[in-house]
Amino acid sequence: MLAKLKAAGALALAAIARPGMALYALRERGLAHVWRRFVSSDAGSIGAMARDLRFRSMPPTQENLQSYYRDVVFEPCALAGRYLVRLPGGERFYIRTARGWSDLGTLYDTFVVQIYRYHPDVDGKTVIDVGANIGDTAVYFAQQGARVIAYEPDPQMCALGRDNAELNGLQVEFHDAGVGGATQQLRLSATPEGADSMSVTLFPGESPLNRMHTATVPVRIVALQDVLAPLDSVALLKMDCEGCEYSALRSTAPAALRKIGHIIMEYHARGDELIELLRAAGFVVHVEGSMYLYADRGP
Repeated sequence: MLAKLKAAGALALAAIARPGMALYALRERGLAHVWRRFVSSDAGSIGAMARDLRFRSMPPTQENLQSYYRDVVFEPCALAGRYLVRLPGGERFYIRTARGWSDLGTLYDTFVVQIYRYHPDVDGKTVIDVGANIGDTAVYFAQQGARVIAYEPDPQMCALGRDNAELNGLQVEFHDAGVGGATQQLRLSATPEGADSMSVTLFPGESPLNRMHTATVPVRIVALQDVLAPLDSVALLKMDCEGCEYSALRSTAPAALRKIGHIIMEYHARGDELIELLRAAGFVVHVEGSMYLYADRGP
């Protein structure tokens, strides 16, 4: 207990030093979610959170990034505003210099920690990537032989995703759009530069502390129902879309959901409702940790 209290103190000090990131976590996850994660974590995990916050309070220079991600190689890059990195497995990615911590953290989670390792065989099958970010998961599944259809509403990140797929010699179908409950035009809300791994949310009403949003840009939203309509089957639906999960799934007809074999989701709110919705649609649901949900089509 004492070790956990000491770790909590270190985390609090780190949060004070980087209030933008701490507030962003509260806005995106909600106070109840953050509290549950804290209570369920041991001293080592809390200490790791504090260490992450301390490092990420530093400017995202190549030197600082390299001091944290020691097994990542920085290659020469002539493109303004970008670093070129090579991961331990040999994958190469452009990341944004201004978002070095979040972009590199995303890549590390996908390819080194392998947060998507629990997935079905996707070779020769269709994967829908909702919230494609800088193309990390699109590349990850395309490497395994999948046909990947990727959706990313942030124009800068979508362009980066296309470049990263090409950089790795892979073909991915990218769409400059978000996915939600209805096909429409919305305003995309952007958060401060130093926030964290995801810099945007399409659904600010899903989370508290919305005043952190500083700008909006128009984006196209495609209903999940419309995404699924031309497809016969989808081996895997991956979702990390900053709050779109519930509305997208709730608004999709049961017959369309039956096209999906597996779902991997990083959920941001309404976890109990998501589980209930997916079980009602015939999925067997498993939750890992405080934010990852896995759903498999039952027999």
